[in-house]
Amino acid sequence: MSKKITNTNLAGMIAEVVTNPPQSEPVHIKHYKNEQEAIIRQSCLKAAVHLMEGKVNGKTNMQNATGITIEIAEAFENWVKR
Repeated sequence: MSKKITNTNLAGMIAEVVTNPPQSEPVHIKHYKNEQEAIIRQSCLKAAVHLMEGKVNGKTNMQNATGITIEIAEAFENWVKR
């Protein structure tokens, strides 16, 4: 393997990023935040469904029950993120 750098422009760009990293968040941090939000949202929805399941029977308007369940899940999520 040759030790000579053939693409000096690319090497310069890499060196610049290594020595002066961008100020924005690294990709893995952004992914972590998105993953955490998804976990919170899923958990809140699960809790809302669990809360509503005792109130649903054969005469329940499922469209209304679904809307109420989502509102409860959003309220739980807002509480967690406060």
